[in-house]
Amino acid sequence: MRELIESRMTEIRENNRGFQKSTMRWKNFDVVITDEVEETSDTYHVSEIHWGWLSDEELLDLYERLIRRLSKVM
Repeated sequence: MRELIESRMTEIRENNRGFQKSTMRWKNFDVVITDEVEETSDTYHVSEIHWGWLSDEELLDLYERLIRRLSKVM
């Protein structure tokens, strides 16, 4: 299932020119990634994210956020 979600998110990224920060839709789309081993978290723009960095829960959450953002009229 993870591979399917990653594949769809990659397709969305390609169709949206890499989630450019200059585009209104993706301008303020930040993602917090938590490192459970080091107990730290960092914030990245969605264009900087590599799907492999995310746990299954984080990946699903990001996928849901992407779908919601795509459905908005801007």
